[in-house]
Amino acid sequence: MLICIIYYNNVIGQINNSDTTFILINDINVVDVSSGKVIKRQNVALKGQYIYYIGDTFVEEISNNTKYIDGKGKYVCPGLWDMHFHMCWDINNDTLLYPALLKNGITGIRDMGGDVKIMNDFKHIKPENNLNIFGAGPMIDGNPPVYRDFSLPVDDSSDIMKLLDSLKNNGSEFIKTYSLIKEEQLKEVSAYCEKNNFHFILFTINFIHIKKQNIYS
Repeated sequence: MLICIIYYNNVIGQINNSDTTFILINDINVVDVSSGKVIKRQNVALKGQYIYYIGDTFVEEISNNTKYIDGKGKYVCPGLWDMHFHMCWDINNDTLLYPALLKNGITGIRDMGGDVKIMNDFKHIKPENNLNIFGAGPMIDGNPPVYRDFSLPVDDSSDIMKLLDSLKNNGSEFIKTYSLIKEEQLKEVSAYCEKNNFHFILFTINFIHIKKQNIYS
C-alpha cells in the first residue's frame, strides 16, 4: 500500500508548537524521491496539515489524543502530480474529481486547458480538501477552435499581445496553444512568452509541419 502526503512549504512559524497532538505513522517505508532509495522502518509524525518529523525514533511529548497508524508493509511518498489534466472547465469538477485524485495519491495537477476564474476559485478551497493546481486557463486555438468551451480563438484580426497580457494578469501560469492555430499567431505567442519569460506549451499543430513546430516550442 502506498500513502501519498502533501508537503507544505514555509512550515516554520505556522505549526502550533504548544499542541502535542500528532498523527504518528510507525514502521513505514519512506520513498526518498531525491535519491531514488527506500528508507525502511521509519516513523512519520504529522501535526495538523504538516509533516513534522521523519526519522528512526520520535521522542517528543505527545497527548492522549494522538492517533497511531501501523505502517508495517506500507510505503509513504510525496504527493504525485498528473501533468496533463483538464479540471478547471466545470465548477463541479472539484467535488466530482478531487476525491478520486486524492485517494490515488495525486495531490497536484497541471491543468492543460480550462477557465481562469474556475481555476482561481479551486485554488482557494480549504487546504485539507485541495489540490495544487498549475494551470493554463483557456487554450489558444485557431478560429473556429476545436473546443469552444475552454478555448480562445485567434486569427489575423486578434491582438495577441493584449490577449496574453490579460491571461497572465488574471492568473494563467503558462500558455497552451492548440491544433488549429495558424503559424503567424503561433509566432506571436512564442515571441511573447520568450520576452516575458513565460512558460509555453505547444500542442501538435495541424497547419505546421511537425519539424518546424520545434522552432516555436
